[in-house]
Amino acid sequence: MPARRVRALALAVVAGFALAAVPPVAVQAAPSAVVAPTVKKATKRVAMSMSCTTFSTPVAWKTTAATTYTKVKKGKKTAVKIAFTPNYHTGPVPIGANSLKPVLYLKVNGKAKTVVGTTNPAALGPNTTLPASKIAFTFKVKKGKNSIVLTRLVWDHSLVDTTCTMPAAVTLAMVGPYRQPDLR
Repeated sequence: MPARRVRALALAVVAGFALAAVPPVAVQAAPSAVVAPTVKKATKRVAMSMSCTTFSTPVAWKTTAATTYTKVKKGKKTAVKIAFTPNYHTGPVPIGANSLKPVLYLKVNGKAKTVVGTTNPAALGPNTTLPASKIAFTFKVKKGKNSIVLTRLVWDHSLVDTTCTMPAAVTLAMVGPYRQPDLR
């Protein structure tokens, strides 16, 4: 047997013993490089006070707006969700199912954007805290900081609306493009 063939056979035998000693999970191919996650969620909470007016009666509403968004690279769209805790409290009149929805008047990067949330799924009795509405939208992330500013909120009802305003517009979030960390 030629010497090259003997060496190749010896290497194959040694490699076979080495592989036999390794559990099958470790035999899988390893990634060529460590990859950082490309999607990150972030939540910003902002305490705020609003004056909500139905007909001509103002009612104070203190709440916290939680803005959750996905950090993405510039040029990509990010998904944004907004929730209020505690949610708005109804007045002395019962509200029928699917008759009330939040309408947010926002400025996203200086451009006006109206976002309509979901309606109340069930009828509500008088003086009840509204269940959380799903308020969601997307926008394209630009270079630098991207601002989401609430200018007004209207609880749109089939019979009468309630308009909520703040002393000044409220910045709900400053979204920056996601930068993949340097793992060197």
